[in-house]
Amino acid sequence: MIRTSSILALAVCGFVPTRALADAGGNGNSEGSATTVPTTPIGGLTAYPTVVQTGTKPTLTWSIAYPSKVSDIAVINPPGEIVFTDPSSNGNGNGPMFICVQMVNVGVTSSDPTAITSPVDVRMKMNAGNYFQLFYGTKRDIDPTRLLYVKNLNAACRIDFGGSYVKDGTCTPFYSSLSTNRQVIALVNGQSPPTTIPLDQNSNLQSAIKPYLDASGKVSLGPLCVLIMMELGTTDFTTSAFDYQDVVLLVSFNSKHPNNGNNNDTRLDGVSSFNPGGGNGGPKGTVTITAGVDDRVSP
Repeated sequence: MIRTSSILALAVCGFVPTRALADAGGNGNSEGSATTVPTTPIGGLTAYPTVVQTGTKPTLTWSIAYPSKVSDIAVINPPGEIVFTDPSSNGNGNGPMFICVQMVNVGVTSSDPTAITSPVDVRMKMNAGNYFQLFYGTKRDIDPTRLLYVKNLNAACRIDFGGSYVKDGTCTPFYSSLSTNRQVIALVNGQSPPTTIPLDQNSNLQSAIKPYLDASGKVSLGPLCVLIMMELGTTDFTTSAFDYQDVVLLVSFNSKHPNNGNNNDTRLDGVSSFNPGGGNGGPKGTVTITAGVDDRVSP
């Protein structure tokens, strides 16, 4: 008589990786909580019956859960619009999926050499709604441990991002992920920023972005993350200054609310009260859509 349970235990222990329940949020999300979305394949092995006579064979059943990835739940319309096709934690329409947005970098240099950076106005839009402010400020206003936005998503939700910066007291043109000139792009793990000079070879590569690139200059993120990169300072794609470092956002998706029941200034649905601009910072204005460019127009 052979007991299969001890044999199966050895097989399963060798099959389930130690990081099976690791946070799927990817780089930079220090507020993410544990999730059951696997980052590597996990599985189990069962047998029936568990006790068999010598010479007989039990029925073995394998189950494997593969990692979810952005393409399982959303489509990215170039250059950077995110359209959710199945906003669920398991890719089959069951369970919630939260979108979390946090600031990685602000790097628009000012014409004044004594200034650290020019203030940026970073905005987000859900479906056909208006752009709302996620962040207003400079590099020194960034707190990478804070989430700027958290929301429980619905199917067929369209997400767009955009930004401008302040020059001589007024906002420059507002470029968005709907602009056809590719000033705002969305990249997932393994993709390369489409710069003329590879970003990892750019002598002006800013330290905040380095952790999001691998040794070959490709984006290195968790499977359920998107990097939003904006070029706001120039429209000349052929120059080294067109480097998508002016604004960088990390968008991550999680099957659990990242607050995990704790109050850290981020509401369940909406913009964090941490936003340095208070949701209405910088020069006032409205956003109108024109041919390829979203222009900020003073009221």
